[in-house]
Amino acid sequence: MVNKDAGEDTKVALEQPEVQRGLASWMLSGPVLLRVAVVLVFAVYLKTIGFDFVFDDHLQISLNPWLSSWKYVPIFFHKQLWGFTAFYTTANYYRPVFMLWLFLVQQATGGAPGWFHLCTIGLHLVVVYQVYSLTRLLMKNETVAGITALLFGLHPTKVETVAWISGGSEPLEAMFLFGTLICYLHAREGARRKVWMAGAIVLFLGALFAKETAILVPLMMAVYEFYASSEKRYRRLWAAIRPATPYFALSGVYWAIRWHVIHGLSEMSYMLSVPKTIWTLPEACWFYVLHTVWPFRLSEYYPLMIEWNFSVKYTLLPAIPLVALGWIGWRYAKRSPEWALLATMYVVSLAPVIATVLLIQPHDRYLYVPTYPAAVLAATLICRLRWRDERMSAALRIGVVTALVAVFIAGTVVQFRWWDNDLSLMKRAVEIAPNHIPARTILAGAYSERGQTGKAMEILHETVQQFPDSQRAWEALGTQEYINGDIKDARVSLLESLKKPTDELNKTMAVYYLGMIAYDTGHYEDAVRWYTLAIGMHPKSGGFHASLALALDKLGRHEEADQARAIERRIDNFQSP
Repeated sequence: MVNKDAGEDTKVALEQPEVQRGLASWMLSGPVLLRVAVVLVFAVYLKTIGFDFVFDDHLQISLNPWLSSWKYVPIFFHKQLWGFTAFYTTANYYRPVFMLWLFLVQQATGGAPGWFHLCTIGLHLVVVYQVYSLTRLLMKNETVAGITALLFGLHPTKVETVAWISGGSEPLEAMFLFGTLICYLHAREGARRKVWMAGAIVLFLGALFAKETAILVPLMMAVYEFYASSEKRYRRLWAAIRPATPYFALSGVYWAIRWHVIHGLSEMSYMLSVPKTIWTLPEACWFYVLHTVWPFRLSEYYPLMIEWNFSVKYTLLPAIPLVALGWIGWRYAKRSPEWALLATMYVVSLAPVIATVLLIQPHDRYLYVPTYPAAVLAATLICRLRWRDERMSAALRIGVVTALVAVFIAGTVVQFRWWDNDLSLMKRAVEIAPNHIPARTILAGAYSERGQTGKAMEILHETVQQFPDSQRAWEALGTQEYINGDIKDARVSLLESLKKPTDELNKTMAVYYLGMIAYDTGHYEDAVRWYTLAIGMHPKSGGFHASLALALDKLGRHEEADQARAIERRIDNFQSP
């Protein structure tokens, strides 16, 4: 007599491995991993909707008159990013598409911080989807694409670009950049070539006008074409350059427009020094490599990275592993056009910020695009993991992905909490970089904004005691004393700041505040002298000319005051075009 129950048990037991393999295959399928990535990214960053404006958000959004009306939109394209302020700014960026993005969010939602944060999360989710699509095109593997989307979307260095509204220029540029490459790769396949090429050109223009670093995208295309070509020698070089020529041409046009608007590279370009840059480069490169693979203990500010001379510790030691990694990486990358493109993307995306490290100190937001090639590499290595049979190999891959995702989520949740408000953000910055003077002065400002002027003054007095030769420290102390109404002490501190060694442009606001002190105390001749000196340092600040006009009026010099107001009106960035 046959035992039917035993037969059924045997059948189930035989089928279980197939079921397990089917479940593992489903869990590692690209569409499932993509859905998991989207859900997890949204869930992780959802809390940021309750965050306030922080850091640059206050000036760039809250106090930005250009976001108030459609009539200002044309200004975005012929003024620098900070052109709306009537006073001196020390950095110039030309990013009209990013300004347009902020404007559209403001107009559509009313401008509450939560809406800006929600839209920034949405922007990041769009990029996560593009990462999946681009990886499928390059690697021809949905599992690799899905894992890449997960790792990219949850990498903790994304905190600065998703939790901080003003950091949204990075995902905005990435959206256009990845879109450009997706369209470009589709165009190479032949079907609807003209449509895809048109899309690539339009998106590339969007990337250029969103952020300057997109200018290097044609180089990525040229490298891809070079290693995809079967031609030899010079023909191969021409085969690489020819498809990217329209993009190189657009880059040249964009750079000419930017140069015209900014009147050069940047008003801070005087800070660049070739010898100091060379000695600092290895340290800066190592910072970004380290934060790519170990994205923890993050901050808005890090210890100042400027090497005045050759250093064994900060120049030679980082250079050795960097050269080794570069040689190994390129040796393997050049074996296929896909890996050559990814390696080039990592390098050229970081090249501008590393080359200008003296001007733009390291920040994690600059890793937004470079973490994509790193995520593809990690996903590819995970998919190559083997252990015993295929079922155990799949389980191992799932376990590794789960562990990485859990670590990334924990790291992200722990580190985005600092971006809740200015006070917590700058407390973190001072914790990581206790000798960073701008971080300390901004922290004092955050305390002052909360009405804790005693704590602000304590930090500023401690800063000038610790860094007595810092012009910025003395200027910050004098400014806070002026805000507190301690006019006499403010004047002493500001005059002290002018004695400190620094470029004259850095002293502009101290000079202007001295003019305000003279005006407030009825010393109008002194006020005119200080305001005139500030205008000489930065003639394009409309606010300086307006203040000079007020002081001239007090002296009865109305004709000169009218001339100052006329100059103000000419450079007044609040006028509609």
